[in-house]
Amino acid sequence: MARVELGEAFLSDAQRQIEHLVTAEEWSRVDRLAEDIVGLSGRLAQFPELGRELTRESGRTLRRIAVGRLPYLVWYRFDPRGDGVIRMSRLFHTHQRTPSPPSP
Repeated sequence: MARVELGEAFLSDAQRQIEHLVTAEEWSRVDRLAEDIVGLSGRLAQFPELGRELTRESGRTLRRIAVGRLPYLVWYRFDPRGDGVIRMSRLFHTHQRTPSPPSP
């Protein structure tokens, strides 16, 4: 089973998304987002290549997957030949403009 880590940019994105939900007083969505991230971490630990591949370089991939029941996407990095670590890199709302994916 792979290990899932949360990158700095992911944590920053999550904080911004939660602040937005708090400002909108969407308390149940705050809880659901946290639950969905935990659930996604468990799924990715078992099936690291679930997400759609965005880029690949030297076997290392950047993938995208829906978080769960809410309209958020996670970008994550994975190298199947590496140490088995999945790094959640970014968290975006589905309607948010996203940057072009960088090379892994």
